[in-house]
Amino acid sequence: ARVTSLTVDQIAVRLADRMGDVLRSTRRDLSPRQATLWGAVDWSWELLGRWEQEALCQCSVFRGGFFLDAAESVLDLSLFPEAPPVLDAVEELVRKSLLRRTEVQGLENEVRFGLYEVIRDYAAGRLDERPDSAHQTLARHRAFVLSVGDELARAVRGGGGGDALRRLMLEQDNLVAVLRRSRGNDPRSAVEAALALDALFAARGPAAAWRDVLDQGLEAARHLGASHRARVLHARGRARQASDPYVAAETDLLGALALAREAGEDLLVGQVSLSLGNLRSRQGLWAPAVEHYTLALEAVKRAGDRAEEARVLARLGAALQQQGHVRRAVARYREAMRIRTELSLGSPGALADG
Repeated sequence: ARVTSLTVDQIAVRLADRMGDVLRSTRRDLSPRQATLWGAVDWSWELLGRWEQEALCQCSVFRGGFFLDAAESVLDLSLFPEAPPVLDAVEELVRKSLLRRTEVQGLENEVRFGLYEVIRDYAAGRLDERPDSAHQTLARHRAFVLSVGDELARAVRGGGGGDALRRLMLEQDNLVAVLRRSRGNDPRSAVEAALALDALFAARGPAAAWRDVLDQGLEAARHLGASHRARVLHARGRARQASDPYVAAETDLLGALALAREAGEDLLVGQVSLSLGNLRSRQGLWAPAVEHYTLALEAVKRAGDRAEEARVLARLGAALQQQGHVRRAVARYREAMRIRTELSLGSPGALADG
């Protein structure tokens, strides 16, 4: 309808304003509510009850959709005595076509909900008219997303299987939203979001997005202590190994090691030392790799992390094997296998009993 007065490129630019005049119909036989997209959504809004309006507003804080447990944690309709439980509220918004419902394949056919972008933009604008509700809803969203992101990131890093990675992929947009909202006023939350996204991008890329997220996290971490800065710098050092020159990765990892020692966190010292050993292994520098792995082993032992100890032992064995120290390598492999067997059985005693 607009090509007689606008080029395709001009239409594309104007479509960024989804509520603007480019989507306004020129037909004279339409009512005001039918003439513009804004009018249509506004008309639907006016048909909602007060608690339905509040539920839709609060749903607008999500990005990329949400599961029911997220809605039950984030939506708060307690100011409306007539409001039903959140499950019923969500179902009502689905019935009125204001939320969409999709089944997520591969996750026991769980149901995920989301808003069409136009409706989300409209509802977000309405939420902005309620500053107190907006602040509290965003805080609940941030707390929930960071809690789930941390849990899933730990599972992915620990080799917890494909389900954790798939769920983390689904929460990517929510984590990015928390990162962007938090950078200026809540650096700790921004760092936590960046580290959760680090687990996702480390597993599936892309490298450019991975580094960009960690750059944002590192900027936020400058306002925090040595521990937070070390964690983000360590993550960026690992990300830089994927495509940047090794010198950039080395700079980040050495900086992270110094900060980890400053923070007095043995486990973090061990993890960064392990990454430095991996970097040297990639370069074929086996003697420095063994030195870093040995330092990592000492640190994780002090921290008492048996799973990390087994991981370091396996890498140390590989480096020793490359140097031709076969017997020493086999000893490290066997020690790593023993620890992993103990952990899989639940305790050292279980191994002896078995």
